[in-house]
Amino acid sequence: MWSKRSNNPGRTSINSSGESEIVEMRGGMQLSSNSGPIRQGLYKVYSPKNKDLGDWAAQVGQAWSADQSVPYSKTKSVLSVLRNSNFGESASKASQSYSKEAFENRPQISGAFCSHFIIAAYQAAASRMGIPYSEALKVDAEATSVRTLEHFLKADKHNFEFKGMLNISAEEVLY
Repeated sequence: MWSKRSNNPGRTSINSSGESEIVEMRGGMQLSSNSGPIRQGLYKVYSPKNKDLGDWAAQVGQAWSADQSVPYSKTKSVLSVLRNSNFGESASKASQSYSKEAFENRPQISGAFCSHFIIAAYQAAASRMGIPYSEALKVDAEATSVRTLEHFLKADKHNFEFKGMLNISAEEVLY
């Protein structure tokens, strides 16, 4: 998730001050929530129609990434492909927990993966702003795979819009 606000200075090296460009869940060697520069690659860009919601979700993501305290869960990631992402009782309870811990540096999230982390941050932000969940936000974050999230974002004409593809070359990566 893009997290740097345009009016704030950005971090230009690994230990410099300023806001990171993105917050994310990282598998591989990192295995936790993380904030840093955007990496080389091709990205599909969806933007929230409510810019304040995007700003709040980015701040939630930054708080949750500050200490890299949310562990990456390979198991939850794999199971998300098999689970139903309907917004049921367990999803409702989880979203309330995300909201309660929206700005905690060490939220009590036992493990997450990329799409789970993003949806949870948006649900926490929406709840804190008094925005009712609908469409792509009214899902079980823990049961929503990356492909399912993309489907929800494409179908959600109320909350998100597709901006296009973004290709980041190696020369464009900050550090």
